[in-house]
Amino acid sequence: MTQKNNMEKRIEEALNSFDGIQRASPQPFFYTRLKARLNQPEKGIWENVSSFITRPAMLFATVFIILLLNISILYKNHISAPGITAADQLEQTPSDAFDVASNTNTTIYTIWSQDNEQRIQK
Repeated sequence: MTQKNNMEKRIEEALNSFDGIQRASPQPFFYTRLKARLNQPEKGIWENVSSFITRPAMLFATVFIILLLNISILYKNHISAPGITAADQLEQTPSDAFDVASNTNTTIYTIWSQDNEQRIQK
């Protein structure tokens, strides 16, 4: 019996909570802003792409990935050539420095090559 009275009491409380309710009204100039928004032309694909790229999260993620790649490349260079100093790297003959035509390697950066294997084996 107490559960029935308790349930009726809760129902009465729920119904009484609607006593002070008023009709919701929009903010001033809501319909004007709504009409202006509906009349805007649709965004093109390039506007969508540029708005996605310029988000701060995308910019931070891109910078983080670039920094991570740079650090990994520097670390691999340091590990693969421990005996080579900066002075050794700078010692080149002028013909080696400017001889682009004889270079058969067309990649910008070689991560692993035969030279690295020979250095590690020594």
